[in-house]
Amino acid sequence: MLAAASRRGRSHAHVGGCRDDDFSLISSRASGWHVLAVSDGAGSAKYSRGGSRIAVQWASEVLADKLGELDAKLEKAILAWQQGRVDEENEHEKTLKDCLYNVFRAAVYEPVKKIHELAKKEELQYRDFYATLLLCAHKTIGDEQFVAGYWIGDGAMAVYAEDEYTKLFGEPDGGEYAGQTRFLDADAVSSREKIEQRIHFDSQVNLSAVFLMTDGVSDPKFETDANLQKQKVWDDFWNEEIQPRLDTDPGQASRNLLAWLGFWSPGNHDDRTLALLYPASVVTKTANADTAEDTPKEEIPDTEGTGDE
Repeated sequence: MLAAASRRGRSHAHVGGCRDDDFSLISSRASGWHVLAVSDGAGSAKYSRGGSRIAVQWASEVLADKLGELDAKLEKAILAWQQGRVDEENEHEKTLKDCLYNVFRAAVYEPVKKIHELAKKEELQYRDFYATLLLCAHKTIGDEQFVAGYWIGDGAMAVYAEDEYTKLFGEPDGGEYAGQTRFLDADAVSSREKIEQRIHFDSQVNLSAVFLMTDGVSDPKFETDANLQKQKVWDDFWNEEIQPRLDTDPGQASRNLLAWLGFWSPGNHDDRTLALLYPASVVTKTANADTAEDTPKEEIPDTEGTGDE
């Protein structure tokens, strides 16, 4: 099941601004692949809202198309890699990495191309559209849940199993000063090495969820990069914040998550976006949308409209 929600941050709301975050979810019955993407537009970029929209739209659509096109080849490579994992030198790993590089290269290159074309047409700079990108693909292969992803920028992307393991698909990109990060641009897709180093994959029998989130969620809920590595922090986040809001109806789960994204956290007023893949078996009850914990404890005037979805 796929669910997602995105909520305008109070820093935008109090000046009547719009969200810079965006997301995309695709589920293909034909191929069995699921695709999730989230993006955070740079606060300093004039048209970052457009950049994040282009990033998630084109990256997810191209990825879904390539996964469908190469499905048989990919599944064969994944099964061979799964069976050979016990070997120290898994000869099938290179074949799988080549396959994943080909599909993700096409997916991350396309939004860069589209932004360049738009910037040239409108006589703007590419940097005016700066945005991060977290892009993920999932499919049940054999008896396991296979997940692959590409991550550039801050936020977090992880494969999670309650009380068992958490595998981060990279690490938040930082810079010389607080809040600085990397964005999807021509340099990021300029070589195989630069693309491949951001592609990660995993395959497990047990899976509670796949998480993609912008830093508006990861910063207040995990606080440090070190906490992103701690199983207990993820377990607490899952048990207390996420699992109670899941539902066998993904639409209801998304509404529950949207309400939850209104949580109060002192000093954290950024846009918040969360995308999830989860099996029906982790739903503990039929949940109802709760009321957003949206009562500020410091004076931040709001304006009409939410900019949420």
